Amino acid sequence: MTETKNIMKKLKLAFLATMMTIGCSAQGYKSDHSHAQETSDNPALTETPEAKKQYHDFIMQVGNEIIRILAQKNQSMTVRKAEFKTILLKYFNMPAIAEVVLGTKIWGELSPEQRKDYTHLFEQAVVENYAAKFNNYNNQKLEVKRIVANVTPNESVVYSNIVQPNGAVFHKIEWTISNHNKVMQVSDIKIEGISMCRTLSTDYRGVYKRGGFTALRTYLNSRISNPTPGNSNTNGTQE
Repeated sequence: MTETKNIMKKLKLAFLATMMTIGCSAQGYKSDHSHAQETSDNPALTETPEAKKQYHDFIMQVGNEIIRILAQKNQSMTVRKAEFKTILLKYFNMPAIAEVVLGTKIWGELSPEQRKDYTHLFEQAVVENYAAKFNNYNNQKLEVKRIVANVTPNESVVYSNIVQPNGAVFHKIEWTISNHNKVMQVSDIKIEGISMCRTLSTDYRGVYKRGGFTALRTYLNSRISNPTPGNSNTNGTQE
């Protein structure tokens, strides 16, 4: 568990420096988010330069909306957290993400009431734990380096770097973007090869297996009420 927590601390700091939000594989789910970016009606476009520009522009749009929140350090935390949650719900199907993190087996063991309760707590825990690190942002920038279309029939991958103000590469980021029914979503994020969703899965499933839903609920509430703020030095790395 200690190793998992250390990985999560590193990923959370990288997350905020990356101006990103969280996603995980949620194949089979259809987004009903009206704000998600729609792609061309032409399926063949996914192999063209125009399609790659769409993926590029989508990632930059997500990054720009996050950086706007991170840069508003004089704004109240209440307002910043509310805006951050809006972005999560705008670009990601959080109920589907919550289910995938917990896993099909455990999800099947929960009652409808427990699923609703867990999903609500999951969303709030994500907001609170990343909000605790808002002020770690230190003017890093997102640069898209390469786009590989159609790694699967409905997914493409965007490779990017997070660059420090002095030009040094802070982190290498791999975004998997799903495209279902002409709707574009981030479905997974890897920071230096480590999937944030997979790390969360290890954490949450371990808690559930040790103590059931009551333990998971208690754990999520503790993450909401006591988020751990991260400290960063001038180079953007955690101390």
